[in-house]
Order: sequence, then structure tokens, then C-alpha cells
Amino acid sequence: MSKKVVLITGTNSGFGWLTAHSVAALGHQVYATMRDTVGKNAEKAQALSAVENVTVLDVTITDDDSVNQAIQTIITKEGAIDILVNNAGFSMNGVAESFTTADVQAMFDVNVFAPWRFIKQVLPVMRKQEDGLIINVTSGFGRVSFPFATVYAASKFGLEGLSEGLHYEVKRLGIDVAIVEPGAFPTEMSLKTGYFQINPYLKGMVLLQKFPRR
Repeated sequence: MSKKVVLITGTNSGFGWLTAHSVAALGHQVYATMRDTVGKNAEKAQALSAVENVTVLDVTITDDDSVNQAIQTIITKEGAIDILVNNAGFSMNGVAESFTTADVQAMFDVNVFAPWRFIKQVLPVMRKQEDGLIINVTSGFGRVSFPFATVYAASKFGLEGLSEGLHYEVKRLGIDVAIVEPGAFPTEMSLKTGYFQINPYLKGMVLLQKFPRR
């Protein structure tokens, strides 16, 4: 397998952290994004930067300019982006009625709009290359919704809808789109929300969905 340039979001913990290490170990060039690399994530950024084939970028995924700057940095250095892994996510759990409009907007900004910011920036690059892979990490909640995760599930449903439609739009350009649907897994995010303890129904489920060719 030829060396790929891989951009991964949300690498300070959980699946992003593990994916960055695994992909780098295969010899690919990884650009790992996280926020606040000189603040609360400084230790994580330093540790990940010490890994061979990994470059850490400080990116605020909810900010267009920050995302654009990151993409341009990679293109300037590598001339390509072969794979985008939209992994960064955000979860709040509770009775749906208790969520404010601002809460829902914050959830969608991270779980839907942020992936789209990256997709929008990498698509012209991949189209020019006539090759590329976009992997969106959704959730088991992107397929079925459970009580107290209603808003989170709604955002993951949104990302799945975006992924499926996009797949059919770009497949003839040499670009593939796939989703990964993890179930409950003891990442830092799930442990903070406590949902792993109270909703074991999806424990251990991980589905990789590549949409059928038509």
C-alpha cells in the first residue's frame, strides 16, 4: 500500500487517539487535529507529536477559518489529502425537553456542521486528485435512537444522511464516502456522560458501512 496523507479530527482521546497511532504505525503520514494544544490538551499534543509520522495541528473545528488554515497547511506541505476521518464528536445526555435551542445548536455544530466544514475543504483537493476517501464516525445512535440520547442521536442521524447522499454524488469522481458506527465504548467522552453505564444495549457494536454501488 502506498503512503497516504491522512487527516483525523478529535485526536486528543478515544477513537481519534487510537486511530492516529494505528494509521501512523502503518507508515502513513497523519495530521492529527485537536484544540487547545498549548492549554488543556498540551500533554496529549506533545505525546502524539512524538509519534513517528504524526503532525499535530491546533484546530477549532467549529470555526471556518481555523479549518481552512489547517487544510492549507497540509496542502502546502504534502500537496495532497488522501483520507479524511471526521472523528471529533460531542455528546450531552438528558431528557430531550430539557435541552435549550443553544444546546441543540452546539451539538449539531460539532457533530454535523464541523464534519461538513472539513468535507467542503477537502473535496476540491480530492476531486483534483481523482481519488480520496472520507470516513465519518457516526454512532450506533445514528441508526436507532434511545431515551435520553434523543438530541445526540438526531445529530448522528444528520451526519449519516449527509454521508449517504454525498457518497452517490462523488463516487464517479473517484472519491469514496464511508461511515463507522461505534456502539458504546469506554472512551473519555462516553465515560464523562455516563451513558456507557446506563445504556449497555449497543455495547461493543461497531459497524462499517460502505454504501452500495449503483
